[in-house]
Amino acid sequence: MFESMTVSDHWTEVLRCPNCALTGVAVLSQPNGSDSVLVETLPAGFKAVTSKYGDTFYCVACGRPASGVNARL
Repeated sequence: MFESMTVSDHWTEVLRCPNCALTGVAVLSQPNGSDSVLVETLPAGFKAVTSKYGDTFYCVACGRPASGVNARL
């Protein structure tokens, strides 16, 4: 018998701190049938803060929210 595999939606998000201009690329995914987004990789110098509305990325050095542009893989 074949076992079902869960296919995920994957994308990257280019992060940039508006204060110090630090940049990096986060890799995110969302398993099929799930409402939650998983942070697979996070660039150095950024952290993800989870709330009931989802993750917000912050610059560790400045403490400011990062702006992001996403691109589907």
